Amino acid sequence: MMMGSRDPVGTACGPSTSSIARVARGPWLAAALLSLGACGDGGEDTLLCLEPGCTAVATWQGAAKAAVSMVFDDGYQSTLDHTLQPLVDARLAATHAVPSAHVGAELEGIPVAPLADWQRAVALGMEVGSHGSTHAILSQLPAEQLTKDLEDWLQWWRALGAQRPGPTLTYPTGRYDDKVTQEARRLGFVAGRATGSGLNPPSPPDLFALASQGTSASDAAGLQAFTDQAAAAGGWLIERWHLVAETNPTNYCCWNRPADFRAHVQQLRRDVDAATLWVAPLNEVARYVRERDTVRIRSVSTSPQAIVFALTSDLDAAVFDLPLTLTTVVPASWTQVRVKWSESEDAVAAEDLGADGTRRLVRYRVAPRGRVTLSPG
Repeated sequence: MMMGSRDPVGTACGPSTSSIARVARGPWLAAALLSLGACGDGGEDTLLCLEPGCTAVATWQGAAKAAVSMVFDDGYQSTLDHTLQPLVDARLAATHAVPSAHVGAELEGIPVAPLADWQRAVALGMEVGSHGSTHAILSQLPAEQLTKDLEDWLQWWRALGAQRPGPTLTYPTGRYDDKVTQEARRLGFVAGRATGSGLNPPSPPDLFALASQGTSASDAAGLQAFTDQAAAAGGWLIERWHLVAETNPTNYCCWNRPADFRAHVQQLRRDVDAATLWVAPLNEVARYVRERDTVRIRSVSTSPQAIVFALTSDLDAAVFDLPLTLTTVVPASWTQVRVKWSESEDAVAAEDLGADGTRRLVRYRVAPRGRVTLSPG
């Protein structure tokens, strides 16, 4: 199996490997605070900074400790039936990797959900990603056939309606090569998931060579162990699911019971509420990583009345428009902070920073481009 080359990220004001969580006396701060003067136009090394105006991009949305994506391979009817409502009830979203040519038919002797069911899943907030069109091993296809397989899937995907921009690709059988990843990039896919086991780091070397963790035969406790490890390491866990069903009469290789899935989803919801995990589809986490690692922050002005800076990104704004979580140091007198970005404005409570009472910390979300103004209020 060949690994694709790493995407160029250029000069960015991204997360530092340093952390000031112990200074801030709060576990939710996932990134160091960066000196605006050291970032932006100059592209110099980032510096730890605790002065008003210093801003950081959180490693994960909401400044969670880790990210988790659930991916259901093959589009099985039973899997969709047993997972959709528990996810909706828990206000969570996942990715279904669907081989479009098998929709409404069978794959490996197991029924695949029809088009109407996938349209409903999309309407309820799920991502439908690619598992190829025919479920062929993509690395074994001639170039023209590879292109046709992926283009046929994209045509089907676009007919589903309101989708997240930038589809993701889960390689059938997990096999791929440079030819596959290059064609996927050319056609507009934003990430590719393989079957190599492991936890992805916060900045994966290649978003088209993502590792995943198989869940087959794991009970609720075993599934929780995977997410606990992700939280401890601060990485990105991609769970690899296949058949979720009450019984497994065909002795299918990769099977989980619905009760274990439901218990897992309930635990994920508790972890999200505790700001331990960010649970989101493959597409959203991949876009956040690209945005976070390439965004540039340029200071415009800092005064007791306002902190102003600009965010810029070279990524395609039509695809990479996911809000980033930012953290900024503000003066101690700013107990409430007005955050204005473009045409939107929000009020955010500031947190005490350290024990000296001279600075506060504010966390908020804005898109990865445009001017941001913080002011007391």
